[in-house]
Parts: sequence; structure tokens; C-alpha cells
Amino acid sequence: LYTHASLGLPRNEMEEEREPDLVVIDEGFLSSIVGDFPSAATEDIRRHVKHDTHRRLGSWIVDAIGDPHGEGVFKELKDNGVTEQDLAEVDLSAIAPSLSFDPESERPPRVTSAKTYNALKDLVRVLREEWGLEGRKAPARLWYDDETNEITICRRKELRINDKTPVLLLDATADPVLLDELLPFTDFNRIDVRQNAIVVQVCDQTGSNTFWNENEDKVEQLVEVLMAWVSSGERPLLISHKPLAERVRALNLEGVKVGHFGGIRGSNEFEYCTVVFITGRNSPPAALVEQQARAIFWEAEPPLVFEDTSDHLPLMLQGYWQSKKNEQPQSGVLINVFRDPRIAAVHQQIREAETIQAIARLRLVWAEHPKYVFMLGNLPVELPVDRLRTTIDMFPDRLELELLKTGHIPLTARSLRKLKPDLCTSEDAARMILSRSNVTDPTALDFLTPQMKALATKATYRAGDPRLTEHTHLFLPTCIEPLEEGGHVLFDGTVGNFRDLSEIEALLEDGWGEGKVQNLRIDGWAAEGT
Repeated sequence: LYTHASLGLPRNEMEEEREPDLVVIDEGFLSSIVGDFPSAATEDIRRHVKHDTHRRLGSWIVDAIGDPHGEGVFKELKDNGVTEQDLAEVDLSAIAPSLSFDPESERPPRVTSAKTYNALKDLVRVLREEWGLEGRKAPARLWYDDETNEITICRRKELRINDKTPVLLLDATADPVLLDELLPFTDFNRIDVRQNAIVVQVCDQTGSNTFWNENEDKVEQLVEVLMAWVSSGERPLLISHKPLAERVRALNLEGVKVGHFGGIRGSNEFEYCTVVFITGRNSPPAALVEQQARAIFWEAEPPLVFEDTSDHLPLMLQGYWQSKKNEQPQSGVLINVFRDPRIAAVHQQIREAETIQAIARLRLVWAEHPKYVFMLGNLPVELPVDRLRTTIDMFPDRLELELLKTGHIPLTARSLRKLKPDLCTSEDAARMILSRSNVTDPTALDFLTPQMKALATKATYRAGDPRLTEHTHLFLPTCIEPLEEGGHVLFDGTVGNFRDLSEIEALLEDGWGEGKVQNLRIDGWAAEGT
């Protein structure tokens, strides 16, 4: 048994002596093969990459790679009389780490870093491997960063699997374009399955990392929504970028599971969760995507076509896969893409496929009852969407947030001003805030659980001077539990705990005054379709 990280390590002696009959790889392994590329400072290249007859070899390499309008590294070197054999004779032994062991010494051995040595060794190796490729001005696997003055060596690790050994790869988001390069002659079989889920997606907001990092109020609203689902007897899961995940974990929210992009593939930790909230997308820098594509397709024909990664990528209209339940007109969104389909395939493995992997943590294929999926970003993925919503619909406003926090909210302007004076300064302000909120219609509140919508109650009463006017007040159940232990709160029957009449009357009289509330009655909201 090996981890994915072992796939790129050299084969040991025991493996050379015995070949397996079959290798089974569970889940994608791309990040283990093309991640953590070494880089070399241009100053180190100038100083150490030399040849007896070409003392300025390192400088020629750096100057040619750093000139985007030049004729390329290979022509520069050849014009100066450099050959592939000269590259093979480059001696880096002067900076190679040396290890010595003195059994008589009590002092620990001095171990020097091999980082620079290995990076320069890989750089020279890349130049030699790509030297003979026809029509190439420069090596595809050397990437220059003019801000750091470093050259990244985009060289992928070699799979330790013998070419003659049969391989079975199980990966729900595998891409034939990538597999054909990483595991040649792969027979690709697609198995379509039904995901037992109800999917709601934001269509007007990317949900970027910056959005979540800079909007503390949105994080607070998200936390309130998560806790509302917990109070309904559900087991919510949050998948986000790592900094947001760490912030939410630090809150120690009871009943809430948290995971982050890049650390969830293959995990069964979340299979018993009943709802997942996915904030945005896993969106790495375009330069990182390009570097990984260089490592995979460096010798492919035709050569890769690169974008200007210092600017925004081109935009393409991508449609949503809308389910049969979704009666909205066919919708789509403009997304950033690479024009070269091979680089686009790498991009999708990091971005779209990671969202699919996040959703798959709920094990929807085996779910006995439908589970809820809320995608708080507008990236179209390979999953049918039942409802498309705006960010305003998905995130609670001030009144809706108050409803989540306290479990009740006045629904008329005068009662809102009387009972919640901290939310509005006048009746006119109360009337305005009510008109802009969906709180008067619980069925429109996507962040509320179906159980809350079904069990919401409405208090109707008369109060106020000089004449009594009718007011309404929305109440959510204080607690929701399954009818039977171990059952599902939505599909196996539900018990809801409610405030009794005297408790509601006391709550209303706190604002209106003792004895000022008359003709109080409590009715079920009877929300349509719940």
C-alpha cells in the first residue's frame, strides 16, 4: 500500500526484483506528480552553470530566457558554439552537498542544503532533453519570473510504475487528455451515476477567496446559516479555501464539519453529513496552471500555446447543466479559460474537478435520501442544478439574520419598530427594510432548512394605539428532531418544539406593554410545497 506521494519516488531494490500483477490507483494523482517544482535564482545560474570553454554559459541561459522578444535559448546557445555534449559536461560538484561521518567525533555532522544543486542539475537536464526537439526556440519546462528573478524548473516526477504493469485507475474526475500523457494507452471508461442531491447554486458571484477574506459580515452570516441547519437536526459540511476553513474551525461549531480544497480527495470523513456548503472555487494562479501543463505536455505536438498570465485569461460563456426540476431559462456565465485545450484540461482538474470532489464527500451515489448541495459560487460544474439563485437570495439580510439568531421576526412595519428598535429608526425605515426582504415569505429563504419552512408558525394579533391594528409575527421551531432515533429529520418524520401561547404573548408584551396584545392566535404557516 502506497500513498499518492509515493508514486513519484524512485523504485527501490525490492520493487526492481518483483513486479506486481496489477496496480490500483484510487483517485487522481496529478498533484503528486507535477507539484512542488524547484526554482533557481538567476544569480546562482550565472555563477555556477559554466563550461571550460563557455564560461558565460549560465549568463547566456538567463539573458535568453528573460528576453520574451529574443530568438530563444537554443539559438542563443548554438550561436555561441554550445552543443548538447557541452551541457552534459557541466560540472556542479562544487556546490554538491557533502556528507561525512566521523565515528570518533561527538559533534553532529554538518549537512548542507542540496536545494540549489538539485535545481541547477534539473535545469541542465531539461535543456539537454529538449535540445533536439524540432521547431522549439526555448525549453517549455523553464519558466522565468521577472519579479523574483528566478527560473522554475517544471519537471514532473516519473511514475514508479513499470510500463508493462497493468494499471486500474479509479477517478470520478479523470480527464482522457491528461491520462493519455501520464499513462499512455489507457482505456478510458465512463460510468454515469445518479447523484441523490438537491442542488442550489449562486449564479451572480464567483465567491472568490478575496470575497471571503474581506467580507467578515458574510462569514458571520454563513456561520448563522450553518448553525440553523444544525438546529434543524442536519449535519452540515463546509468546504472552502484553507484560510476560511481554519477560521471556521477555530470557532468550534458543534455539529459542523469543515474541509478545505486540496485536502479532501478520497476522504470518507464527511459521508454522514446531510448538507454541504461550498464557498467559491479552487482557483490557483494562472501561472501555476501553466507550469503544470508545461511539465506534462513539454514534448507534445503541436507545442503548447501559452497565454499572458500577467493579465486576465480569455473569457468563455459556459452554460449550467440545469436539471428537469429547474424551470428557469437556460443560463450561463463567463469564465476564465486557457485557449489551448491541454492547458485547459489541467485547469479543470484543479478548479472544476475539485468542486466535484468536494460534493462527492457526501457520497451522494449511496445516499438513501436526497442531500442538499449549496454552491456559493457561479462556476458551472458537471452536476445538475435544481435552482439558480442570486447572492442576495442565498445570504440572509438583516431581518433574515435576526430570524436565524432569535427564531422569530415581526412582519409589519409598526411591530418591527416596536419590538426590534435596534433594526430600524422609524416606521418608514421599517417599512422599507421589510419591502426589500424575503423574510415575509419563508419559502423564498433558501438558507432555511425544509423542516423549518414546513414547521414555521405565524402569530396574528391586534395591538397599538389609538386604534388596534392587526400584526403578524413569524416564529421558527425552537428545535427539530427525527421522529425515531437514527431517522432522517426530513424523510422519516419530524418532531418540532414550539413556543407555547403564553410564551409568545409574553414576548410580544415585552414590546407593546402588558395587556396591550389582544386576539392572539397561532397558525401554521402552511408554506406551499413543503
